[in-house]
Amino acid sequence: MAFDDMKIHLLYDTVDAPWGGVNSFFRNFAACAERSERVEAVDSPRGADIVLTAGHFRGPGAPLRGFQARNAAAGRSANSPLGFISRGTRGKRPKLVFRLDGLRSVYAGNGTSAADGRLLANLEYADAAVFQSRFAEECFEKTGIHLPERRATILNGADAAVFRPADEPPPSDGPTRLLSVSWSKNERKGFADIAEFSKLDGVSVRHIGRWPEKIPPGKVEFSGTRNPREIAELLRDSRFLLFPSRGEACPNVVAEALASGVPVIYHDSGGTPELCGHGEYGVPLPDAPADFATFATSLPEDFSRLRGNILLDIERFSFDRCFEEYLDFFETLT
Repeated sequence: MAFDDMKIHLLYDTVDAPWGGVNSFFRNFAACAERSERVEAVDSPRGADIVLTAGHFRGPGAPLRGFQARNAAAGRSANSPLGFISRGTRGKRPKLVFRLDGLRSVYAGNGTSAADGRLLANLEYADAAVFQSRFAEECFEKTGIHLPERRATILNGADAAVFRPADEPPPSDGPTRLLSVSWSKNERKGFADIAEFSKLDGVSVRHIGRWPEKIPPGKVEFSGTRNPREIAELLRDSRFLLFPSRGEACPNVVAEALASGVPVIYHDSGGTPELCGHGEYGVPLPDAPADFATFATSLPEDFSRLRGNILLDIERFSFDRCFEEYLDFFETLT
C-alpha cells in the first residue's frame, strides 16, 4: 500500500482547555495529520487503516468501554451495538494501536485504579502498542499482562510553533529564575521540593497551575492557570524548569521546556531522565532537600552547557519528530 493512502482514525475527542498529557498528545497529532501529505485523518474506524487510541479514555472524562474497543478493532463505529455481542467482522479491518503512557497506580501512587483496570482489559484488542518511554513499557511488562508483539517506544514532543527557544537566554544577573508547572495537586508532583527551592538565596520560583492547600508554598510566586502560548513565554523567561515529580512516564511539560531551549531540574525517576538525555539536557535533583542549597549554587554554571546541548538537538523535542516516528511505525503494521 502506498504510504500516502494511509487512513488514520483518532479514537479520542480533544478539548482546547488544559486536560493533561493525553489530550495534548491527540490534539497535536490531529494538527500534524491535518497538514501531512503522508496520511489522511478519517472520522470513523470504518475504512481506516490505523485506529489510534489511549486505551482507557475516548476523551477527557469519557471512559473507553470494552464494547467500544471491540468495535474499533473490528472497524465499526465505536458506539455500534454490535460491540456488545461480536468481537470481529469478516474482511479488512484496521490495526488498533494503543498509545500507552504510564499506569496511574505508578505515577499517581494511589494503588489500584479504575482507569488502569479498563486499560489492561482493553489491551486484548490491540494489534500494536506505542510506549511513551522505556520506563512506561517496563511498567506494563511488570503487570504480567499479555502485550502486543508489535510495539515501539517513541518519546513525546511539543508543538514547535508554540514552544520554541528564545533568541537570547534570559539575563543571568539577579536570582536564578525557575518555573514549575502542575495541573494536578498530587503530592508526588514534588510540591514540598518546589517550596524548599523557593526559600534558597539566589533563586526565585514561579508556579503555573494548582497548588495543594496543605503544603506551605514558601516563597513561590503563583502565576495561575495559563494557556500554552503564555506557558511558552514564561518558560523562555526562565533559566530552568523545576520538575521534581516522581515516576512520570513521559511528562509533556518537560518536552515543552526542552523545545523552548530550557534545561530541566528533574527527579531521577520514571521516564523523565530519558527525555532529559540522562543529564545531557538537565540535572537530576539531590536525594536530600538538605543538599538543595549547595546544588543550586552550580546552576548558573550548568545553564550554558545544558542550553547548548538542547539547541544542538532541538528537533529531538518537536512533536513533528514524534509524529513522523509514529507514521514510520504505522507503515510497518500495514
